[in-house]
Amino acid sequence: MKTYRLPRPAKNIVVAALLALIFPAARLPAGPVTIEPTPTASAEATKTPALADALKNLREGYAKAFVAAGGNLAGSGSSYEWRSLDGFTQALDNIGQMMANNSPDEALRQLRRLARTAPTPEMTTLLENYVAAIDADLKTREADALKRINALLDASFDALAAARKPEDINPTLEQLAGVGIDYENVRYNTVVGRARNAAANMHGYAVRWQNYLVQKNIPDDASARQSLESLANNVPGELPPALRVRIVKHMTALRNASQPAAVRRGALLAKADELFAAATLDTLEQTADDLRALETSPEAKTARSGEKNALTRLYEPLDRLAAATRYFKEDRAPAAHELLRPAALPSATRLLIACTPGLERLWDAWYFKAVPKLTGLADRLTPPRDNEHAQTYVARLYDEAVDAGHWPDAAVLAQLERDLRPGGDCTCGQRQAATVGKNPAAAIEAFLQGQLLEKARQPKAAAAAYQDALRQGAPSKLEDLIIERLKTLNE
Repeated sequence: MKTYRLPRPAKNIVVAALLALIFPAARLPAGPVTIEPTPTASAEATKTPALADALKNLREGYAKAFVAAGGNLAGSGSSYEWRSLDGFTQALDNIGQMMANNSPDEALRQLRRLARTAPTPEMTTLLENYVAAIDADLKTREADALKRINALLDASFDALAAARKPEDINPTLEQLAGVGIDYENVRYNTVVGRARNAAANMHGYAVRWQNYLVQKNIPDDASARQSLESLANNVPGELPPALRVRIVKHMTALRNASQPAAVRRGALLAKADELFAAATLDTLEQTADDLRALETSPEAKTARSGEKNALTRLYEPLDRLAAATRYFKEDRAPAAHELLRPAALPSATRLLIACTPGLERLWDAWYFKAVPKLTGLADRLTPPRDNEHAQTYVARLYDEAVDAGHWPDAAVLAQLERDLRPGGDCTCGQRQAATVGKNPAAAIEAFLQGQLLEKARQPKAAAAAYQDALRQGAPSKLEDLIIERLKTLNE
C-alpha cells in the first residue's frame, strides 16, 4: 500500500474535513476553532454547566492541537488516544460511559492517566480542569443525594412513631424501597452507597415495626412485647448518629411505658432496695451480709414466696460485684471484667442488673472506675456525665476518639463498648441498645494493619486489609480515609 504525502494546504483541508465529520460545528481553517460537543455518553452522563464547559474546552483544545500538529499530534510513539481524533473521541466516550455506569473513580483514573501522557502542557491543563469539574460535580450530586436520603430517613422515623395501624407504614416502606432503586448501581464504599444502605436498613427496621403493630392490634401481647424489645435493642448502627439516638430514646421510652415491672416490689424487696441505695463499691461484702440477714427479718415472715425467691436471686450479682471489686484492688481488672461483662453473665443475672436500679448503679460505678485500667487510656479519657450508664459512657469515649482521629484508642474503646452491650433479654429498658454499629473494633484493627502493610511496601496486602475494614463497618470518618488510601493504591 502506497503512502502519499499531501502538501501542507492540502493536509489542512483533509484535517478540516475529518474534524467536520467528528465535530460537526467545526469550521476550519478560517477563524477561531469552536466545537460543540456531540451528545455522546460523556456529555450525557454529566449535565452541569461547569462540567459541560470543561468537556467542551477539552474537545476544542484537542482539535486545535491536532490541527496545529498537522494531524499527527504526538507521533507514532504515543498512546492511541493522542494519535488520532477517533482515538481521543473514543477515549472520552469510554470515560463518559464509566460515569454513566456509576464508576466515577475509574473514569477519573483514566483521565489522570491521559493527563500524565498528554503531549502538550495545554492539554494537561485542560484534562486537569476536566478532572476538577468532575470532582466538583460528584460532590454536588453526593450532597444532593445525601440531603434527600437523610431527609427521608428522618421523615420515615416520624411516620413510624406516629403509626397506629400496620397499613400506616406502607407509604414509608415504598419510599425507602425507592432509594434502593434510584441508587441501585452505586457502590457500597461511597458516601451515597452508604446512605443507600442506611435506607435499606431503615426499610428492614420499618418492616419489623409493622410486624409489631400487627401483633399489638390483634392483640398478641406476648409477641408484641417481644417485638418491641427487639426493636429497642437492635436499632441499625448504620443510621446517621443523631437519628439513631432519637430512635433509641423513643424506643426505650416506649418499651418502659408498655411493659410491667419484672418483679412486684413488696416490703421485703423495699428493704433490699434501701440496702442497695446506701451501698458503695467499698461496702459490697457488708451489703451482701445485710441482704442475707433479711431472710430472718419481720418483713420476710409476711412476704410472698415469689418475693422471697426474688430476694435470694439478688445474691449472685452482688457476689459478682464484690469479687470484681476485690480483683480490681488486686490489679486484676481484666479478670474482674470477665465476671461482669453481659455476655459472661447468666440470663437471670443480666435481667436483675437491668431491672434493679441499685444493682445497675453499682455495676455502672464499677466500670466508671475500671475503664481507665481496662483500656490503658487513663490520661486521655473524659469523666462520666450525670445519669450516664457505663455502656453509653464508653460509646461517647469512642466517638470522641473517632472525632480526634485517634484510631488505636478508638479500636480499644469500640471493643469495650461491644463487651458492655446488654443482652436481648434485658426487658426493663434501663440500659440502651447498641450505640456503635457492626464491628468497628475489628474494622479499625484492619485499617491499622493496612497502614503497616503500606509502610512495608505491600500495596496489594494493604488494599485487602482496607477492604476488610470497610466490610467490618468502619466509622464514616475512617471510611473516607480508607477510600482515599484505596484510590491512591489503585492509581
